[in-house]
Amino acid sequence: MDIQNKIPANKFYSPKIDASTCLFRKRLVTDTLANRGTKRIIIINAQAGQGKTTLALQFLEYSKAKYAWYQIGLEDRDPVLMFAALLECLMKAVPQFKPLSLLNMVNEGDLSVHNLPHAVSRLCAELAPVLREELYLVFDDLHLLADSPAVTLLESLLAASFARLNFLFLGRQPLQLNITSISLAVDILELGKEDMALSIIETMELFNQVLGLKLPWKKASEIHALTEGWIMGQIMIASALQDDEVNIDDIYGLAARSGLNAYLKNEVFAHLPPEAAVNMVKLALLDEIEIPLAIELTGDEDICGNLKGIAQCNYFLRALNSEMKVFRLHHLCRDFLREKAADFLEADELAAALKLAAEYYLAKDLLETALSYYSRAGAWQQLENVLESRGMGLVAMNRGVTLLSLLSSVPPAERRHMAWLNVLAGIVSIQITPANCQSLLEQALLQFKGDGSRRGELLATSQLICLHWVSTGAFEEGMKLLPRAEELYVELADSLPVYDRILVCSNISCGFSVFKSEIDKARHYSAEAMGLAVRHRMKNFIAAILFTQGYSSYFCDQFLLTCQDIEKAQGLLADHHVGLFNRIALLSLQVDVLGMCGELDNYRHQEGMLIELLGQELVEQTTLWAFLPIWRTAIAIAQGRFQEALDEIMGGHGSGMSSMNPHLRSLLLQWQALALSLLGRSSEALSAAEESLTLRQAAGGPFFVAYNSLIIGAAFLHMGDFERAEKHLKQALEISGRLGHSYFTAAACLQLAYIKCRTAADGDYDFLRRALTILKDKKRTYCWGLTPAMIEELTGLAVKSNIEVEWARKIAAESLNCAVMASGELVPLLEIKILGSFSISIAGRIVCRTEDLPPAQRQLMAAIIAEPEQKISQEKVQLLFWPESPPNKARSKLDVLMLRLRKSLGAMIRPLEMKNYLSLRKGIICLERCRIDAVDFVSKAEAGLRYAKRRESWQAGNNFYPAMKLWQGCFASDIFSEDQVQEYCYELRLLLVKSSMKWGEILTEMGREAEAVEVLERAFVYEPVNEQLVKTLYGLHMAVNNAPQAQQVVERYENILRMDDYEAAEISEMLRQVVMV
Repeated sequence: MDIQNKIPANKFYSPKIDASTCLFRKRLVTDTLANRGTKRIIIINAQAGQGKTTLALQFLEYSKAKYAWYQIGLEDRDPVLMFAALLECLMKAVPQFKPLSLLNMVNEGDLSVHNLPHAVSRLCAELAPVLREELYLVFDDLHLLADSPAVTLLESLLAASFARLNFLFLGRQPLQLNITSISLAVDILELGKEDMALSIIETMELFNQVLGLKLPWKKASEIHALTEGWIMGQIMIASALQDDEVNIDDIYGLAARSGLNAYLKNEVFAHLPPEAAVNMVKLALLDEIEIPLAIELTGDEDICGNLKGIAQCNYFLRALNSEMKVFRLHHLCRDFLREKAADFLEADELAAALKLAAEYYLAKDLLETALSYYSRAGAWQQLENVLESRGMGLVAMNRGVTLLSLLSSVPPAERRHMAWLNVLAGIVSIQITPANCQSLLEQALLQFKGDGSRRGELLATSQLICLHWVSTGAFEEGMKLLPRAEELYVELADSLPVYDRILVCSNISCGFSVFKSEIDKARHYSAEAMGLAVRHRMKNFIAAILFTQGYSSYFCDQFLLTCQDIEKAQGLLADHHVGLFNRIALLSLQVDVLGMCGELDNYRHQEGMLIELLGQELVEQTTLWAFLPIWRTAIAIAQGRFQEALDEIMGGHGSGMSSMNPHLRSLLLQWQALALSLLGRSSEALSAAEESLTLRQAAGGPFFVAYNSLIIGAAFLHMGDFERAEKHLKQALEISGRLGHSYFTAAACLQLAYIKCRTAADGDYDFLRRALTILKDKKRTYCWGLTPAMIEELTGLAVKSNIEVEWARKIAAESLNCAVMASGELVPLLEIKILGSFSISIAGRIVCRTEDLPPAQRQLMAAIIAEPEQKISQEKVQLLFWPESPPNKARSKLDVLMLRLRKSLGAMIRPLEMKNYLSLRKGIICLERCRIDAVDFVSKAEAGLRYAKRRESWQAGNNFYPAMKLWQGCFASDIFSEDQVQEYCYELRLLLVKSSMKWGEILTEMGREAEAVEVLERAFVYEPVNEQLVKTLYGLHMAVNNAPQAQQVVERYENILRMDDYEAAEISEMLRQVVMV
């Protein structure tokens, strides 16, 4: 739908004023507005008739400024429509401005209240390069947006604006704009009604010079005092004074007693012929008077000529376009005439006129406008009929605000019978106001069943299924709806519109996945929905379906499939066709998977990114706010921070959603029970556990029942109630076996193995063996509910008992930063830092820095570290250190050096023994049981490049992020000789550049340009002469309209080339290659 073609062009024409008939407000124009300095935002708030519009036009004419005029109407309360109109307005004012992607976004219905801030930012970003001069964007009648979602659009516009874009806001009362930026706040010049009021001198000028009425000073003072400088009131009096038969004292009385309505009645309306009066009352019913509609309403073929005549001599009617085909009454006059409607029109005539307007706009495909007129007419059946046939198109075009506004306009008594209005409002409410959603859908469902509308029943039923997952948590209730939804879909599928089919299939898929864990059926329906969404290029639905599929795989532990869906969705996260609700869902899936896999660094990073992207306030309005404490608690328990875990989970109870949602409350309580049990607060833990179990029984969901049994079983374990712990853990084992969920199986087996350590004789290792075998096969090292003490005991037992030894050691290394000796004893890993500076740490304590080792010992450490797997032969060391010495002497020197290095480090790490870390076996010197930052950097960076090569950008980022965190500079020069450092440092820098460029590319594709710049800038510091890196960084700065930073990159590059003695011609050519990007 091409919305731009349906926006009346008259919205963007400023009123025409005759300078000779207007008082020039010199005090305000030249002394205040033109002398405001750097303030870019002008706000003029004053009551009707104080000359706001005239003042604005006088200032714009005086300053010779370019401007774009936007006349606000009630239709602009829908921010999506307002954004579309704003695009049209700016394209008319700035012909070079051609925001094609934004136009497509509007026309394809991919704009919603959720992605408006992003769209507004893109608008400003695209406008800035083509706007070469100052532009004033004028919004007239701003007060009409009060308490509407469109205010957010203006706030976003101000936040994203730039230096050449100025604002003029005209309204009757202050509009609460949330100006968060201090720089914007000081950029405001505000004029109020006191500023707009005429002074006594201006009153004299108005009457004597402009209006040609010779008014004594005393009378002018009295009029000024009476009107308090209100221009309209003074014009009212002046108009009456032009009648020779009117006494000036009577004018005072008229103005004081009856005000504007009386003036309109006596001096405007009373002078219209009876037929013209009836016509004006009918036309006042319209927000905008389009000539073809006016002819239909009045039956007057010459209505256009009549309106032109009135507009030319009447302050209260004006043409909105140069062709004078569209008119608008002054709001005060229009409201007055609407009040008079009952005196001239019968109720059925009034309704018929509004219905006629509705049908006119319906024929023009202006659906929202048509619906508003049906609503004003009280034509509820016609409104319902339109919604039945075309309402899903509004949902598809993200017109949620329009539908909810329409809902609020219908009297409650009528609303109960309007099933289509209720179901459509229910569908959009799930993303905007989910608390109101259930009653709307249930009311609609009841009505549809009574009316026999099977399509309506299907839509309402399927949406209730979705609601019981994402909002109410009543899984058992949702499961009861599945058979009927499936039955109706099988019957109606071929006759349903495409949008209906996609929505219903997606919802049914959710039901089978979440409520019943019937994954095959879930995938059948999601595949059908996906096929339709892809065929019809509905990216918002593709994103929603990928989320559903991702969780379906998650619920049966098909981790690779979940990752595949996450990867497919990566490109959609920055796509403007995808609504905010679905972006939140996809990002929460990512964070959930990271938490489940124990990717703790990446979890924290992506959680922080998620909150930063959405904003704390918005996150707090979603179910995500209740889940974040759950994920944080699981991590805190895994790290042994039990009090923090309890604090986090208690904070989750304050989300406001958990009290009404048995599913969420059960999840919170199960982790609360575990945290309390670990703190030794068993009675409180028992109470939380029992309530969680009761709530889970009510909520249902096989996956979540298994999850609940696992964590509650762990809680009973730490309460010392091994019998109840075994009961729940074995229940988790049984359900996870049915679901094929090996993660839960492994987690339950580890808990049961720990119980066996406490209760059984030695040798009963079946649970431990089963768990480690699964974890090894799945390449996992982390399970929910395990504490550091449990991991220490279980991994030590596994190694001592020769059960999956290497994997047990890997778990200990990653979870505890420890190595497991053959005896089962755990020792801390030796942590060696060589990137940027040199240090050795043990158990978090730095024991050695550069100055603590003599040069020769540092050189030996460096030689070992630089070798693959940190193993180097004696012969190679001897050749490296003593190339001129005979072999026997070189060997003797090496033995002495090794002895001294062991002695030095051994003294530093006592009571630990250095032989566990530095050994000589069969002529090979080994540095083992250690963690080296450069080795980890290489491992993570190379893994990231491998994933990126397979176009698996999310998993690539999960490796690039920790790699870049490790990078603090190149190989520490203070411990390496020149020969040693050169090759290894070169390889590290090359890997840094390759990784940074690839990650920067991925971040840019995801719309995270600021992060991409940060990554590339960091690499540029360490590799400033890499031409490809410089070109990429320069191009990225230019792409985000940051020309000054791009120029700084070029200048830094040029300076480095000069310092490296490049010839001037070479430098010139190299710089030319950079700026050709």
